[in-house]
Amino acid sequence: MSLETIQNGPTFVNKTHYILANDLHFEYEIQGKAGNPYLLCLHSLATSWAVWDGQIDELSRSFRVIRLNLRGHGRSEGSAPPYSIELLVNDVIAILDELKVEKTHIMGLSIGGMIAMGIAIHHPSRVDRLIVADARAETQPEFIAVWDNSIALLKSTGMDAVVDLSLGRWFSQSFQESCPTVVEKFRKIATATSSDGFIGCARAVQDLGYISQIGVITAQTFFIVGEEDRAATPTAMRLMSDQVAGSEFTVIPGAAHLTSIESPNIFTTLVMNFLENATLQSK
Repeated sequence: MSLETIQNGPTFVNKTHYILANDLHFEYEIQGKAGNPYLLCLHSLATSWAVWDGQIDELSRSFRVIRLNLRGHGRSEGSAPPYSIELLVNDVIAILDELKVEKTHIMGLSIGGMIAMGIAIHHPSRVDRLIVADARAETQPEFIAVWDNSIALLKSTGMDAVVDLSLGRWFSQSFQESCPTVVEKFRKIATATSSDGFIGCARAVQDLGYISQIGVITAQTFFIVGEEDRAATPTAMRLMSDQVAGSEFTVIPGAAHLTSIESPNIFTTLVMNFLENATLQSK
């Protein structure tokens, strides 16, 4: 079921579609030159594929970039909560199967990074290189309580109040003050997230337990985190990197949780530098 298909010349593809996977219709788009390596981008909770708007133009010059909206996010269909990370992993694998994409670079932010790690752990043959940004490998009790509180707030007062709390974690204070238009853009996206999608994915995060498994990841991996990220701290992510053999790790100064949005140019440069040596190998 297609929303739009645009051909810009004989080889550049820019198309937005719905695809049926795991009995739900998911919204996805592919941008890039036919024959280039695939790069799958997975967004954070209560956002959409728009978290990659700052990267898409540059990345689509070298890759066929697949952006999709997770279950219950954007215009992707949702289902009754709770969800699990394994369910969300299976959604992505089903989408790749439908697209006939056997292997791809995968980049995930926050819950997208958790899903990306799950794919690398349980479906290693599907992953070329792996980028995990601002994501945890396990959820500590204090963070489980945070999600319980957010879900209770959503049920009692609605999504607006939840979003107000989230924005303070997503963006540094200086970014909120200097880029109010961008912050408002993501406020609107978050507010439009379905209750099922938010609660379902929040429950999935609460049950996250990959910390004892990430050592099996064989894909070349790059961990990125914002210096001011309070949800997935630099300390937590450095420990994760220490457990993945040969992985790289970097901290983006001054950024909070949504690093791809707050520091788009730095983020894009880091990603391109990491992937560019793999490009010729993956064609």
